[in-house]
Amino acid sequence: MRKLTFLTIALLTFLIPGCASEELTSARLYIQQKNWVKAEEFLLKALEVELENQEVLYSLGKFIYAKNEDWENMNKMFDQALSINPEGVILLGGTVREYVEQTRYEHWSKIFNKGVSSVKKYYEQDQKDGEITLKESINLFETAVQIYPSEIKNYPILSRCYFEMEDSLKSITTVKKGVEISPDNFDINLTAGQIINNMNNKQGALPFLKHAVELEPHNSAAIQLLAQVYYDLGKQREAIETYKIAINEEEDKKVKADLYFNLGVIYNQMSDFDAAEMAFDEAYYLNDQDFEAVLGMARAYEGLGDKYKDGTDGFEEDLTEAARWYRKAGRKIKDAMTIDFENEEKYSRQLELIQYKKNIVEGEQE
Repeated sequence: MRKLTFLTIALLTFLIPGCASEELTSARLYIQQKNWVKAEEFLLKALEVELENQEVLYSLGKFIYAKNEDWENMNKMFDQALSINPEGVILLGGTVREYVEQTRYEHWSKIFNKGVSSVKKYYEQDQKDGEITLKESINLFETAVQIYPSEIKNYPILSRCYFEMEDSLKSITTVKKGVEISPDNFDINLTAGQIINNMNNKQGALPFLKHAVELEPHNSAAIQLLAQVYYDLGKQREAIETYKIAINEEEDKKVKADLYFNLGVIYNQMSDFDAAEMAFDEAYYLNDQDFEAVLGMARAYEGLGDKYKDGTDGFEEDLTEAARWYRKAGRKIKDAMTIDFENEEKYSRQLELIQYKKNIVEGEQE
């Protein structure tokens, strides 16, 4: 009963002329009649009389400026109404905040969805026609920002559109604006890291990617990119630890195989050939068509052969061991050749080099 009583009172408050100025009462009537010219005239008159009437400000924004797609003035009215009291009750009992958000979202969603459809169309077209579509997409998303500036979904997709248009400055400015609006939003931080990384600014991308991983510690895509950036910056230890986290989080076998492969590459570069062999072996186990993982194992075996041959990095010179690892490397190259049979000539050259090294150590043994 209490709810019903409240609603009845709210309706009466809206409809009884004595509760508002004559100008606002007339404006309400013209809004009901959809006479927008007269409605605007009397709303402006009402605003002169009631400078801080939130209903007048909201009604101007919704029924006049939004209908004319004058987004700047719409938001000016909305922001002014919110600044007075966002929790103020107007019209049929909702707060100013609720009404403003509802209206913004209603207009924003129409434009934003058109932009999304336009972007999809862009990726399906050839380059010549696609440029026209991309410009249309940008115009739509720029309008979406005008309508609802605080909606975070605007910024990642608009930034990517600018990036596709090769407008680096706008792309960076847009994505950073998004981070400024919502600093703890995962998507905008990941997008910032991706965009800045693609512009070959690895160091600049790092803080955004680190924060993205902090926000969603189980997101393998973010972890992989962070690991790659660490690697590109020469931070091999950080890259290794990050790849290990990504491997633990990833469930897709092929993706996991790629992660193990990347881990093996780093270990190879660090001359940790035992760890490299294990990583490449895992990659091959998860994806038996991954000839690059097999080649990675061959390089690890060759590296171990070199260490035993030269007695470096804490290894004692042992020509027998060197020959054994060279033989293992040769077998792995042959395994890779059976998978990637179209590039037989490339493997033949690698086999010749391994055979040459094996012949040297075996000759020295004699």
